[in-house]
Amino acid sequence: MLYVDSDFSFVERAIIDVWVCLWFIQRVWSTDRFDCLQWSKLRNFDIKSIITLLLLLMLPGQSLFDIIWTYLKYNEGFVIDKVTNEIFPKPEYLQYGNTKIYLWTDKDIILKRTSEYMLSLVFAFQTGTLALLQAFWSHLSSQIGGKPFIRTWKFKFYVSWVVISFIIFPMARFLTRENEVFVENVPPFIFSTQLLIVFLLGIKNGKRLNKLLDSIKHTYSPSGQETISRIHYFIEMNRSIMFGSLMMCIALLTTTLNTIAFNQAIKSKLFMDFHIIHANFGSLILWVTMILIIYPRYYISSGRIMDTSSYSTLDDHYYHASLEMGNNQSEKLKNGIKKDRPTSFIVNSSQPITNDIIKKSISSLLEEQKQQFEYFRHKTSASFSSTTTIATSNFSHDPTSPLFPPPPPLIPPPTIYEKPSYNNKYKS
Repeated sequence: MLYVDSDFSFVERAIIDVWVCLWFIQRVWSTDRFDCLQWSKLRNFDIKSIITLLLLLMLPGQSLFDIIWTYLKYNEGFVIDKVTNEIFPKPEYLQYGNTKIYLWTDKDIILKRTSEYMLSLVFAFQTGTLALLQAFWSHLSSQIGGKPFIRTWKFKFYVSWVVISFIIFPMARFLTRENEVFVENVPPFIFSTQLLIVFLLGIKNGKRLNKLLDSIKHTYSPSGQETISRIHYFIEMNRSIMFGSLMMCIALLTTTLNTIAFNQAIKSKLFMDFHIIHANFGSLILWVTMILIIYPRYYISSGRIMDTSSYSTLDDHYYHASLEMGNNQSEKLKNGIKKDRPTSFIVNSSQPITNDIIKKSISSLLEEQKQQFEYFRHKTSASFSSTTTIATSNFSHDPTSPLFPPPPPLIPPPTIYEKPSYNNKYKS
């Protein structure tokens, strides 16, 4: 993820990035056959399509960078300090006064500098993708039924973030090209600072998503339960992004600040390897989490297993979700599941992270809750007035009509109480 000096970090990341990239391609193909990359969806700014495109640019770019630096590491080799007998990677050049003596071949020097600019673009893409997710979650948790996401200031914030990142990272590489220590540490330092901002945004959006969840959690419809499970899933993925960002941020800030402050590479191999391993692990968490956000296979929340095998688009707002509770599942419940265990709903829900569909679903849940509150308030007042009427009119209520008005849709009907028989008691 970075080019801070660590002997075996590049080959480790090269292997991890290549396998993650292959897994991502296989996952996209098995899920929707790259249907999300249609121009109509990209043009309408389908969140799933945009993030898929960014990942298809980032993962091969990151893999190529680590492969190039693994090649440079082993091709240029290592040197031995004859005074201390210490083994360290061969530097690109040695400087005596104003004179530079290059130790690498011209071919490898060009390859190294090209790969550094390529990594700058990967940094901009990755932080831009994380900022996009945070901006969308912030929009989802704060605005229901308002303007589309691409017309909000949050989207403008995301676009500004990406544009500034595309300028800052290559410029930082260019301005520090004369200092070998700075050129290898300033871009990762900027990257770690942006990861810290992503972590702080994750804290804020996590609170807002939990608040949104509390406001819509009382619902009985399958579509409402699916929306609640999606928000549960977003909260879980947000925590993973926060954890990975914080792990990378601490590791990179510790190494880069130390190097920049003393204007020399850290000499302790144990210190470097310890922090770089944590940065690599945090990077793996971020890659996998971003993939699982847009291509979840199953997610489980509150006893409900959500399956992803259907499809949807943003332009026609098509949504397909089916509740599959058939005879086979009933038999399983009878044979092997405890009676007090909550029933598991298997819902078809491979719908991407779009704006309008989720907002409409949340809006419908809020409206449903309002109807429930109004219904129960009306039911309470109707019960009191009905009881008074029965007491004063000697139970002259028509036995064929219910005491309470019928409930609105999606709410279980109340029990209809029949008029008790008091003929024998009041005859005399």
